[in-house]
Amino acid sequence: MRFTDSHGEQNCTAGRAAFISGQSVYRTGMSKVGVPGVDIGWAAEDPTIAKLRTPLGYAIDEIVKKLNEFLARAVDTVAPERGRR
Repeated sequence: MRFTDSHGEQNCTAGRAAFISGQSVYRTGMSKVGVPGVDIGWAAEDPTIAKLRTPLGYAIDEIVKKLNEFLARAVDTVAPERGRR
């Protein structure tokens, strides 16, 4: 596999989605940072580069930043004087 072109996205979510899936953000629909509970994003059965290559013998790990409820709690735990913004 050879990556011949790279194009920056407007935020980290769109860029990571493009890299993990190998698809344009316009195909994945992941052009903006999601909000918990909203009906957008990937389904568990959607393919990623790692899922497609594993059956071919590749050993691939996906390391991602996961934005979830923990992140909101971490602000209060790590820096309570700052509070949530």
